[in-house]
Amino acid sequence: MALYKVIDDYLPMKQYEALYNYMTSYEINWKFIPYITHADNQSTEGSQFCIPIQSDTTGLYDPHRLYAPILNKLNTLAILRVKANLTTQTERVIESQLHVDYDFPCVTAIYYINTCNGYTHFEDGSRVGSVANRFVMFPSSTKHGGSTTSDQRFRMVINFNYHPS
Repeated sequence: MALYKVIDDYLPMKQYEALYNYMTSYEINWKFIPYITHADNQSTEGSQFCIPIQSDTTGLYDPHRLYAPILNKLNTLAILRVKANLTTQTERVIESQLHVDYDFPCVTAIYYINTCNGYTHFEDGSRVGSVANRFVMFPSSTKHGGSTTSDQRFRMVINFNYHPS
């Protein structure tokens, strides 16, 4: 796999709109996390809100089957973790620390819920812009980080970690 693969218009528009409307609704219970990558980075990278969608401890939470279209397209052997992240608007774009999701062979994928001037950045200096309904995937051992946004009220993504089939 190249460093990363980007797929625009990942979901059909009706599915994307249903997911966006759900993710930005009162029905969602966001959890505040006072850091983005690690507790030691609290003073340098800000905070975020998260939704644990699937993990080995929570199982999959998809009451309206809105994540299913993404999960079905992944063609996975096993899903390790799915979580949504939301960072709020900052005066200037702030990058989170570079990190790896897992240090064993698997795939990280990011689905972008909204368009903003935030992005995912990589150790080599490249970036993938936050564009609504965009999907990017790369080896989980790839150092990467997210960012805040300065031109919208929030930046929202869903992160997937999985073993491909």
